[in-house]
Amino acid sequence: MNIVFYDFETTGVDVDFDQIIQVGAILINEKFEEQDRIDLRCRLNPGVVPSAAALLVNKTPILSLLEEKLSHYQMIEKLRNKFLEWSPAVFIGWNNIHFDEVMLRQALCKNLRELYITNTDGNRRSDALLIARAAEAFSPNSIKIPKNDKGKLTFKLDLIAPENGIKDFEAHTAIGDVQATIGMARLLKKNAPFVWEKARISREPDKIQEIFEEEIFYCAIFPWWREVFAVTHAGVNENNEKEIALFDLRYDPEEFFKYSLDDIEKLLEKDLPKKNAKIKTIKINHFPIFMEGKHANGQEEYAKIGIDVLEKRAEKIRQNKNFQKKVGKALTKRDKKKRKGYPRVYPEQLLYDGFPSNPDKICMSKFHNADWDDKLAFASNMEDEKLARYGKRIIFYESPDSLSDKDRSEVEKDIWKYTIDTDWISRCRGDDPKQEFYKVANKAYDDGDQDTQEKLKALQLLWKHIDKKCKGLS
Repeated sequence: MNIVFYDFETTGVDVDFDQIIQVGAILINEKFEEQDRIDLRCRLNPGVVPSAAALLVNKTPILSLLEEKLSHYQMIEKLRNKFLEWSPAVFIGWNNIHFDEVMLRQALCKNLRELYITNTDGNRRSDALLIARAAEAFSPNSIKIPKNDKGKLTFKLDLIAPENGIKDFEAHTAIGDVQATIGMARLLKKNAPFVWEKARISREPDKIQEIFEEEIFYCAIFPWWREVFAVTHAGVNENNEKEIALFDLRYDPEEFFKYSLDDIEKLLEKDLPKKNAKIKTIKINHFPIFMEGKHANGQEEYAKIGIDVLEKRAEKIRQNKNFQKKVGKALTKRDKKKRKGYPRVYPEQLLYDGFPSNPDKICMSKFHNADWDDKLAFASNMEDEKLARYGKRIIFYESPDSLSDKDRSEVEKDIWKYTIDTDWISRCRGDDPKQEFYKVANKAYDDGDQDTQEKLKALQLLWKHIDKKCKGLS
């Protein structure tokens, strides 16, 4: 099966309002032989204010963001076409499940395209960072884990790759980070083959469901913790079967069987997402890695309890269908509360707000096939206001003369509304002296770092450009 390694450089880490500015992807076969690649940059979209800290780290020439040949729309279209050409495939990156994937879906939505191109039509997703964490836990010494400047173990790609002899890449460029990820993946497959195999299973949610049915309990690696947890299946979200509850077998479940639905709901709200939570949750399409329960013997806290006791605790939960049902209902109620609490002011905050209707799908297709002067009619006819606004924005970005003066003015104000409403410019600039940006800037001048100083000067010009635009619209 094809394997696609990919990475994005972005204007920041806000998956709703930041933008992809560079894409890198390499297609390999199962022998890790390169078959094709793509390496693209694009201009900054109007209305997007880059994080100063992000631009100081990545290797994108700052002022090129105003001058690149490709627009964001054009770059994403090229990337989408290449991904479709390479499919079916496994799409893998370094922390891609929780960042790059979301950025990609947001970009596809803004381009009026299908969101889920990496996990539908035979495609699968994987994450080399999570495989590396599993290797450290279940296959010690298979890879070397470096320490950061605070003496703590770190899985940052620009540090872990060189630590493992992978040095022929340019960190913090999209294609360079892809090359580093391929090198780490090759090493993981060679040195921790059974972990690599479990990760292969984790690409398919249906296979994970089989684990729940076949195993009494299992050891899990969660995306946000390095620790290993011995857990067993304890319930499922009634409105989203991919979100499951796992009971931590450090605790005797007997006392929790007496809990009411309200008690369990309070337990979920109190404990999540803490490491010591009795009930943990995970979405099985977020690439959790599960190993056999026997590996609990390698974890000190669980080893003290003993496999026999862990199995008995897990069996109690498996047999108590009423408890599992209550946990599932509590998880469903918690999910509903969370959704109600999500901000829903701007279209970017509505990414997962349902699928396009069939009429909207038809409009989207006609929009892409129409000439620029004819696209506004199809955008205006979309039932979903978010999609209609995105369609008008695309016309503004790509062919502004196709809009009347009135329409062009309204769309431009819509594009900049979030930036003006939230004073995002000040926050991205780092006007708060405590922000990391000022630490980096002060250090650059103290150390005589000419490269960073030049970047700071370019940033000032970029801020001036954006300030002028905002003041003209406020």
